[in-house]
Amino acid sequence: MESDRNLWELPYYHGLLPREDTVAMLKANGEFLIRKSEENAGDARTFVLSVVYGNVKHYLFREEKGRISIDFKSDKGYKSIRDFVDSHLQSRQPVCSASHVIITRPIGRKDWELAHADIVNGAKLGAGAFGIVRRGELKQTGGTVKVAIKEATLTKCTKEQIKEFMNEARIMRKFKHPNVIVLW
Repeated sequence: MESDRNLWELPYYHGLLPREDTVAMLKANGEFLIRKSEENAGDARTFVLSVVYGNVKHYLFREEKGRISIDFKSDKGYKSIRDFVDSHLQSRQPVCSASHVIITRPIGRKDWELAHADIVNGAKLGAGAFGIVRRGELKQTGGTVKVAIKEATLTKCTKEQIKEFMNEARIMRKFKHPNVIVLW
């Protein structure tokens, strides 16, 4: 399967993104994004196509014999997720044989969705229930910003704890005040 680094080149790839955030981003039929998901705590992470067709639907990408698809019954697979998306955008064919779902409009990342390559971890500042806090830098256009990085120790967290961590981040995104830490 493809790497995060390769997929990050795609503007509609969102990395590890919970369903709750996906539903908030996708509004109109045909809007879609690609994300990474962990179905159950400890499972291998998989890539998911999330798309609106009446409501938000989620399709897991599978790999067989070096090819990628959602539905190997309806196609022979693609070299990459990019090829899958490009083909379905151009052909307007359903993403799988069991549905009429068609992708039409990719949804790009939000400002708060950062590439790992833009974050430089520094010294450990402290630790909490879900992970550690580090000093760090965020690379931005025009320079870098000193930041504190809250890093979840995902290998130790249950799926419920990860949901709580992401819910905290969701709440922090709403705050805009000089005395409140900004979530990037």
